[in-house]
Amino acid sequence: MEFLREYAGGIIIVGIISILLENILPETADKKYIRVAIGLVVMLGVVSPLASFVKQKDVFVLPEIIIDDNDLSANANQYIHEDFKNRLSQTLSEHVYQKTGKSATVRVFIGVNEKGEITEISSIECYPYEHDIIEEISQLSGVETEKIKEGPAG
Repeated sequence: MEFLREYAGGIIIVGIISILLENILPETADKKYIRVAIGLVVMLGVVSPLASFVKQKDVFVLPEIIIDDNDLSANANQYIHEDFKNRLSQTLSEHVYQKTGKSATVRVFIGVNEKGEITEISSIECYPYEHDIIEEISQLSGVETEKIKEGPAG
């Protein structure tokens, strides 16, 4: 609100000064050029506060959101777990493709304790269920090959 007050005050002052200058100047052939110069000064007076307004980065910054781990509900933990599983599944699929040149669909299943903490990768499903794909998944994830099962197609 203070910005608007200063902005309006600046425009009023520039306007009054321009009116005084026009009335003080004698009627000569150069008066039209002086009016143009005064008009440019008035335009500068109107635009310059707006330019400084755009430079203020704090005006457009969103408030910082702080998440306290103690306040997370069961639903929030569930979303975190799902996100972890999805990202790990995608990473494993990409890694398999880079190493073997084969596309694989990978699904990760995790174990969670009573506090909602992820404790383990309980199993992994992959399709196609081929030896080289299973070995790559096992090597990257650290999961034994016995925990890697054949999953549904696509």
